[in-house]
Amino acid sequence: FHSVFLQWIKSYLHNRRCVVSVDGVSSDTFIASSGVPQGSVLGPLLFVPFINDISCCFSFANFLLYADDLKIFAAIKNPQDVSKLQRDIDTFYDWCLKSKLFLNPDKCSQI
Repeated sequence: FHSVFLQWIKSYLHNRRCVVSVDGVSSDTFIASSGVPQGSVLGPLLFVPFINDISCCFSFANFLLYADDLKIFAAIKNPQDVSKLQRDIDTFYDWCLKSKLFLNPDKCSQI
């Protein structure tokens, strides 16, 4: 990427001042340490290249992405398939740690 473009992205992401308001009560101003402004047009555009290599995590399981939601699925026909699926999940978890992408356990489930 051209250095001017990277500088523009950096200026968009760094030193953003935020205020949180709940029920009419506002927090003190603070600097956001991560993320993009909610509802921004640029947010999804930056997210796509960020997760572009996520497919390398899955050698057995299939996956579907929609916005920031990921569904991992596989047909389990024998005990070895369970191990293969677990390896893919472990690889994905390691990718998340390396990418500093934190999962919300309350939003994770399995069937």
